[in-house]
Amino acid sequence: RGMKGFRDWIGPKLGAPLIYDNYPQVMGAYGLVVPYYDYNDFSSITQLLNSISDEERRNISINQCFWIQNNTIEDQLYRVIKKHGIL
Repeated sequence: RGMKGFRDWIGPKLGAPLIYDNYPQVMGAYGLVVPYYDYNDFSSITQLLNSISDEERRNISINQCFWIQNNTIEDQLYRVIKKHGIL
């Protein structure tokens, strides 16, 4: 459950939008960029995927790519360093 690691970075670049289960630590972390389905409810996954049009799927992938470009590991490290006044 939750973030999938490297797949989070390559999926949208290949035009496959990411979806996540409704894990509390992930819900809302990405704003409206990531669609969510009910954990362990496979019919909700199917419903979610069937409800997204091809145009919406492209828009989600584009927005996820934009998010990825602005949230690299280096960006995240910089924010942590800045937040804690290390530099």
